[in-house]
Amino acid sequence: SQQNAALTMLQQRVKSIDETLFSTLAIACNTAHLLAPALQQSTSLQFVSMIDQVAIVAYQKRVRKIGLLASPTTIKSGLYNAACASFGITVVVPSSEQLNTIEAAIRAVIACTDIHPYQQALRDIAATLIGRGAELIVLGCTELPIAYGETSDETTVSSLRVLSDAVLKQYYEG
Repeated sequence: SQQNAALTMLQQRVKSIDETLFSTLAIACNTAHLLAPALQQSTSLQFVSMIDQVAIVAYQKRVRKIGLLASPTTIKSGLYNAACASFGITVVVPSSEQLNTIEAAIRAVIACTDIHPYQQALRDIAATLIGRGAELIVLGCTELPIAYGETSDETTVSSLRVLSDAVLKQYYEG
C-alpha cells in the first residue's frame, strides 16, 4: 500500500539521521502524523508532535472547542480528537461537502493553481464551525494557511506555525 511505502521510506530517512547532530525531529505534515508512532520506533530522537502542540496551544488559550480545517484523512483519523481530548477539548469538524472544498483548496496549493476562489470558501467554513461552538479555528494542513490567506485573527492558528514555534522554543530553551 501507499502508506506502507511511505512508512518504509520515512523510516529509512529517520535511521540515516546522525543522532549526534540533532536532538529533535518534527513532521511538518498533519496527515503524516499517522506514521509517527512507527517512526518513533526507528530512532532515539524525540519527535515534536504538531498535533499535540496544537492541543497544548488550544489548552493555553483556555479553548473548550476547536474547529478543524484539515484533509479528509486527518479528520477521519481522529488525530486531533485524541490529542485534544486529553485536555478536555472537543473537535468540531466540517461537513462532508465542506471537506470536499477543503481538499480542493489543498490540491490547488499543491498544484500551484489559483487559490483565490478558495479563500472566502475556507473562511465561510471557519465561520460555520464558529457558529457550531468552535472558539479556535485550526488550519490543520500545512497547505491551508496559503489557501486561507494571511490573518491576524487571534481565533485562527496554523498548525505549521505552532510546530515551528515549538521546535524553535525547544532549540533555544533546550
